[in-house]
Amino acid sequence: MTLPFWTKEKKADYLELYKKREQERKYNREYMQKARDEGRYKYYRDGDKVKFKNLQLIIDDDKKTNQQK
Repeated sequence: MTLPFWTKEKKADYLELYKKREQERKYNREYMQKARDEGRYKYYRDGDKVKFKNLQLIIDDDKKTNQQK
């Protein structure tokens, strides 16, 4: 006879690990959203695609940088 995979201890450990992972994911999402809102990140990657938060903001920043040179 085989032993069941999900013992009470394994299930409790899994649920604790899942809870910690979800808390970390939530923290990272909130941190990055706040950083984007503050303008610290002008763009970010979603897989292979680059997504711009505000393309006009990036163009304006490039113009200011070129004018200062």
